[in-house]
Amino acid sequence: WAIAILGIAFGCFCIAWSFVKRRSKVLKAAQPTFLYVISLGCIFSIAAIFPASLDHRYLQDTVPLKSTSPRLNGACNAQVWVYALGFTLTFGALLTKLWRVMRIV
Repeated sequence: WAIAILGIAFGCFCIAWSFVKRRSKVLKAAQPTFLYVISLGCIFSIAAIFPASLDHRYLQDTVPLKSTSPRLNGACNAQVWVYALGFTLTFGALLTKLWRVMRIV
């Protein structure tokens, strides 16, 4: 989890840095809105590791073992949805940015 937390912190740093420097010429040319969406998509993709790492051992103290199955099924579904959302945000923003550049050129 430590590497995932570092990745999420770096993504948040990139969003904050882009927000602070959004008035500079370089960042205006890089289109800050797309940078925010790309960073947010990366954060979601990295965050997919958290539901993937859940196991019955983490839920054993609070819930009887036979009732953890629905929670783990939800965690498995959440992993797929969170990663798919992150992938869609990241590559959707990248391809939209590419399309805008191709339309200008």
